Amino acid sequence: MKTLSRLLVVCIISTLLTSLAHAQATELPLPGYIHMPMGKSFTEKFSKKTINDNLWRASHKEYHESVFAPSYTSISSGKLNLKIVRNSEGTANAGQLETVRPYYYGTFTIKAKASAARGVVSSMYLYSDAHPDWTNTNEQVSMELSSTNPSKASVSNAHSYDNENDDDEHFQSDVIDVKQISGLSSYSNKKMNTYKIEWLPGVIRWYINGKKIAEQTEAVPSTPMYFHVGTYFIKGWDEFVESEIQGSGTMFV
Repeated sequence: MKTLSRLLVVCIISTLLTSLAHAQATELPLPGYIHMPMGKSFTEKFSKKTINDNLWRASHKEYHESVFAPSYTSISSGKLNLKIVRNSEGTANAGQLETVRPYYYGTFTIKAKASAARGVVSSMYLYSDAHPDWTNTNEQVSMELSSTNPSKASVSNAHSYDNENDDDEHFQSDVIDVKQISGLSSYSNKKMNTYKIEWLPGVIRWYINGKKIAEQTEAVPSTPMYFHVGTYFIKGWDEFVESEIQGSGTMFV
């Protein structure tokens, strides 16, 4: 029997000039999205004044108490600026960038300074938008930073529903106290730090400044996912961030 060819898919997103690609060999995507064009490995320096629309698109979606709009996403001085502003309704208008293509496993790295605006979450995450031909859709792997508790980071592997019970929401997440990890006492909204998610068959790992802060080997997604960076406002996460947004701020990547 002929063995299946292996597909090399890597995603590296970084503003560091010294970034190196970490190649990961994976099995071919499962039937149903095998013909979906996957993203290729790249390094993004945000050195141009406009967003590279071959790689990225500014989101128009709504997420919790936030509305994403392209006007809140820009590039200046070699950095991606993701603004968030409290609006007249007490919710937020925010910027979020997402990849044009999905990725099927890989290493995802950014160097970022989180927004300091109170009540704001700055995030990097992988998400599988619902697709009629995909199984296990609406999965998410994330690392989120709090303006309220800038010495903490939330890592999660979230499944909005499963195929047997579409109404069942189950989340596997953890809030990491960065101050308790040797060498990671810096605050996320005071300086640029390097954040990385490794998503491989059967394992997810999260890193800050090269230090592994979490690993999970259960319920690892096996559906292609898009990569996102952005800010947002959410109510009901009081132990991590305030339930009310105050003023405006910017996440720099």
